[in-house]
Amino acid sequence: MHIDGHKFLVSIVEPLQLTVQVLLENETADQLGLALQGHLSIPRARGFQPSVVYVDPQSGFRALKNMFPSILIDDSGAADYIPKVESEIRRIKELYRVVKNESTEINRVKTFMMREFKWITDSKRRYSPT
Repeated sequence: MHIDGHKFLVSIVEPLQLTVQVLLENETADQLGLALQGHLSIPRARGFQPSVVYVDPQSGFRALKNMFPSILIDDSGAADYIPKVESEIRRIKELYRVVKNESTEINRVKTFMMREFKWITDSKRRYSPT
């Protein structure tokens, strides 16, 4: 997933329906492998043993096919997991846009309030008897 120039690896752990995301420096096999290992450590910490990981059919993931013993890295792209991940990515991006827009609005209000406060303060100085 790409947001504002940043890259993330997003996965959904089933049957928990747990969405996991991690920031990537780049999309090399090494970076994807480290991120995937982090994703796999979460269900393992709770006693779940992942057996299949469905991934996008890109070269970085193809290089990982034999790197995780007892886990099948499936890059075929022909199963029902893609709509699940794609819809979750859409939700994440929508939430990001809302938060980003809200923070932009908050900053505008803060700027407006500071400008008005400065104007009021300056006005009091100008009109106050000395």
